[in-house]
This record gives sequence, structure tokens and C-alpha cells, in this order.
Amino acid sequence: MIRHLWILIYGTNNLWTFWIKAYHLKGSNLWEAKAPSTCSWNYRKLLYLWPIACPLIQHYIGNGSRTSLWFDNWHPDGPLFLKWSPRVVYDSGFPLNATVNAIVLVDSWNWPAAMSIDLVEIRSRMPSYNSNSNLEDSTRWLPSTNGIYSASFALASLRALHPLIPWFKLVWFPQNIQRMNFILWMAVRGRLSTRDRIHNKGSKIAWSDICVPKKEGGLGINNLSLWNKALMIRHIWILVYGTSNLWTSWIKAYLLKGTNLWEVNTIVLDDNWRWPAAMSIDLAEIWSRMPSYNPNSTLDDRILWLPSSNGIYSAVSAMDSLRTPHPLVSWYKIVWFPQNIPSMGFILWLAIKGRLSTLDRVQRYDPQVVTTCVLCNSQTETHSHLFL
Repeated sequence: MIRHLWILIYGTNNLWTFWIKAYHLKGSNLWEAKAPSTCSWNYRKLLYLWPIACPLIQHYIGNGSRTSLWFDNWHPDGPLFLKWSPRVVYDSGFPLNATVNAIVLVDSWNWPAAMSIDLVEIRSRMPSYNSNSNLEDSTRWLPSTNGIYSASFALASLRALHPLIPWFKLVWFPQNIQRMNFILWMAVRGRLSTRDRIHNKGSKIAWSDICVPKKEGGLGINNLSLWNKALMIRHIWILVYGTSNLWTSWIKAYLLKGTNLWEVNTIVLDDNWRWPAAMSIDLAEIWSRMPSYNPNSTLDDRILWLPSSNGIYSAVSAMDSLRTPHPLVSWYKIVWFPQNIPSMGFILWLAIKGRLSTLDRVQRYDPQVVTTCVLCNSQTETHSHLFL
């Protein structure tokens, strides 16, 4: 929202700024503007945020024609109208809509003869630099190094500062896995859902229902046990696929130690399958179920990862092959549609699952809670009472 104030003050010419100045401000400034009862929420919020944003927007004087003498933040004391009483305006002889060029004469400050102690102090604290009639006034966003508004600098200037923590780089290091680091952050904060916490407060939904894809009714959070197995299978794929690296060489030399493995070419002769004479029923069944194609001595063997469409291992396809699939849910697109608000989608997901913290559920671990519905003041607040 402060970005809109910056656009308005910076002087960007667009349809929105023209509309605000013509329809709402009507020649006045943001300090004088009042929010009518019929105005939009956005405009009301702009007026509310203006006292917060004003100290962050600094006006630098050129010829002084664009900067308000009384309301803009150009003086070291800030907007003069806020620092001093309206009597100063009267003593100066300048109207409220005066600009800074009213006190400029031949590229120097030219205040009228001091008529009050306040005016004397204002003159004594004037900026040390002189104005320049050849330059336009400029506006800078103070929190930013380049003087241009940015949301990150605005957020940094608005939020309350906290002391630095020694474990920052331990948790949030480069190339980190965000989900893993979030769990580590929860552990450092002492907020993991350990069994004692679950026993005291209860758990809304079982992890087995959470750790399934959103299309199947879950939240799409990976099951860490299956995810670990999927990543471990990657080592087997590297070993079988024949990737040459230090680890595969060490495994073959130190663990396998040149163990002689049966190879398919022992049952191939002249590009045809050639099994020995069947010595058992099992061998006869294997022979009957051989692939319909014949081997080709001009081509090398290929190894494919079946769960993947391109035949190459991926952790996602390994994860999908290890987990138990669930039936698709009909309400998936109602909850997780494009441009949705995640927090709102999560609340709707809890409502569909019947796991919202209604008063009847809260009473299970806090018997003193009154369960009367605040909407009807007659029945108990339950999931079925609210939604069915």
C-alpha cells in the first residue's frame, strides 16, 4: 500500500494518480485530506499509512516549485505544519498551499523578517545547501540506497528489529532444502510436534493423510521416510546405470570386489536366445516367458528407469512408485485453484476434512471453554452445525 503513496508523491503520471488528485484530494494534500464515509477501503488505508510513510520520503529542493512549504518532508525537522503550531503559518505570511520557492530568491533562502521565536528557530535549522533554480525538486525513498521505492526496503523499515541469532547460517545456508530447514528451524524454536505436545493439544489430522498429493486430498508434503528411501535408491541407480565416479569405483572395488555376475550374453548366440536344455519346470517357464524381441549384437544394452517417462531416475518418480496411491478427490480445484491464498486454502481444506477448531473440539483439551455457538447463541458449535 505504501507503494501507492510513493507513486502519488513521486509524481508518476498515470490514470490512478490523476483520479486520486482530481476526485479525492481536489487540490489539497494528504495531511489535510479526510476520508469520507463513502470512500473505498484502499483510499482510507492510504490516509492511515501516510503518517507512517511520510518520514521515509525526503524532498530535495531544486527550484522549490513542486515541494509544499508546510506539508512536505524537506526541512530537517520534518513537515513544518506538524512540528510547529498554525501560528507560524500566520506569522510567516505564507498561505498553506505555498511552495518552497516562496522563500527562494536568487538561488538562496529568503525568509521574511522573523516575527516569532518559532520562525527564528526554523530559519536557524534550514538545510546547509542552497536551492538551485536550474534544477527540479527531487524525491528520494530514504530506506533505499538508490532513492527509489522498493517493497523489501519498505518492509525492513516498518518491521520491529530483533537481535541477530547465532544459528542463522546453520539453518539457512546456500543450496539448502527449504522443507528440511523449516523443520530444523522448528526444532531450534522448540516447536516440533513431538509426542508430548500432541498428547497435550491433540493433532488435527494424521500425517498419513497430510503427506499425500493435493489431488488425492492431502497437502502435498513429502513423507520423510519415503523421501529418504527414494534418495537412497538413487545410489543404486548410479551403481547399476554405470556412472563412473569415485563412489561407484569404491563400491565395486571394496564391497563387490570383482564379484562375477551372470550376464545376459551367456544365453545369446548369433542374435538369438539360446537357453540350455530345460532341467526343471522353473527353467521351462522362464524360457516360455522370454521377451518377444531378439537380441542385437550391434547395439549396447540400455538401462531404463521404469517409473519415469524418459527412462532416467528422478526422486519424484521414485517417491511416486514407493507410496500408496489414494483416490482423487472431487474438490481439489475448489481448494487449490490458481492464484489462491494459501492460508485461506488451508482453512477450507480443514473445513472439508472436518478438522476446524470448533468449540466442541477445543473443549476436549480445555473443559472450561463455553461451546455455545456465537452466531445463534443456542446450539453447540460443531462442524455439522456450522456447515451442514
